[in-house]
Amino acid sequence: MIRKALISALFAAVATTSAQAQSTPAELTVIPNMNLETIAPVLRNAGLAPQTVTINGEDSLVVPSGDVKLVFRPTVCNPDCAGLLMFSLFQGNAPSNLMNDFNSRTPPTAAYTAQGNTVLSRYLIADHGITTGSLMVNVMVFDNTVTKWLNDRSRTLARSVSVAEQNRIPSNFERETEDYLADMMSRRELYSGLNSHSESY
Repeated sequence: MIRKALISALFAAVATTSAQAQSTPAELTVIPNMNLETIAPVLRNAGLAPQTVTINGEDSLVVPSGDVKLVFRPTVCNPDCAGLLMFSLFQGNAPSNLMNDFNSRTPPTAAYTAQGNTVLSRYLIADHGITTGSLMVNVMVFDNTVTKWLNDRSRTLARSVSVAEQNRIPSNFERETEDYLADMMSRRELYSGLNSHSESY
């Protein structure tokens, strides 16, 4: 998973003393915005392989991590993006008990269903810039929460399956995000977990 590459990139300089455990100059470099041209090189420098895709007319980044696909959508652009929406998409409606339990234990990542599929999302606020180290920690944390979701899902599927649609897409999502998710869901290559034990709920 991504976390192995990120741990190596983020903590290569960590040694036994507290002085050596401080952030490196590269990790403290401020990224001025969340534009793709700005964040893609940071991801590549960490050993990841971001791919540019167009979803609902917007350029986004997809970062593969084993069976997981992390989709990064810059937001609030005028002309520079001040935030980053991170998505991971799973086929089928997750059981409501799985989503409720996950949401109670995993802030600020949210699990919900939309148009018959399950979405995990996390929003990174980056007004006035963010350091490269902080960006990569957020990416690693999101990847870890998606991995936790996969593990929780496997245990839940082993017990029972419910297709009741719960925790629907938040009502305060703007129409553009709903359209973005609709286009994302029409593309099989953007789904996570399709090579795991079960392709859907």
